[in-house]
Amino acid sequence: MLENAIASTKLKAQNLLRIGPSIFEDIDPTSPFRRSGVGLDNSDARLIAQTAFEQPIDAAKLVETGKQVLIIKTAEIVPASETEVTDTAAFYLSQLNLAASKNISDALSVSLSERHKLELYPGMVQQLLVGQNN
Repeated sequence: MLENAIASTKLKAQNLLRIGPSIFEDIDPTSPFRRSGVGLDNSDARLIAQTAFEQPIDAAKLVETGKQVLIIKTAEIVPASETEVTDTAAFYLSQLNLAASKNISDALSVSLSERHKLELYPGMVQQLLVGQNN
């Protein structure tokens, strides 16, 4: 039953796509969004953005998301401003530095624990916390 519904929805979308550009006349375009999908209020934003940026202007394509069948049309691609490019580069650089710092810290911790054979003996810890066993 689910397979029939999926096939029916896909067929309906394909038929709409065959009609041509007129199917988009009554549809409001989205607000501008980034290649990463930031700016789209949709759980499949990355997939939508990837499709929109991969196809030529005025092209339309069917995309299956798992929950929906979407028709994505690329109306225009607006170049990013110099500030947006600089801010995005700074953000990704900071994230990369943070990840590298964490990896170095984790590797150092592993190295120290292997070198110094850090081990806990439960009996000794209990004696220190509770006192001498009688």
